[in-house]
Amino acid sequence: METFDPNIPLYQQIVSLMKQRFVSGVYGPGMKIPSIRELAMEYRVTPNTVQRALQLLEQEGLIFTERTNGKFVTNDMQAMERLRTDILTEQVRNVLLSLREHGYTDEEIKACMEEEMRRNESK
Repeated sequence: METFDPNIPLYQQIVSLMKQRFVSGVYGPGMKIPSIRELAMEYRVTPNTVQRALQLLEQEGLIFTERTNGKFVTNDMQAMERLRTDILTEQVRNVLLSLREHGYTDEEIKACMEEEMRRNESK
């Protein structure tokens, strides 16, 4: 079960969770996503909250609706690649901001990042 941040609207947090699932391959291109009711039960929110999140995802072109068959992840690989890039950029930006706030220089951050990447290559 997800723990939601009380300072961020639930529907926005669900949008983020769904995007993570798209990028990680839990819901791949063309795959049917669970119904609004199923997602509402999973996230323990109202169906209206899920509906609002799914409307945003549809407006962004990340999902589409087949009238009688449900909602599906887009097959648009460019949209999915943009999403992957956007999430990566946002995560890196957040880490950089946090580390800079702790007083680390860009050189220290870069050296540490390169060392960690080298360490994890063999895993």
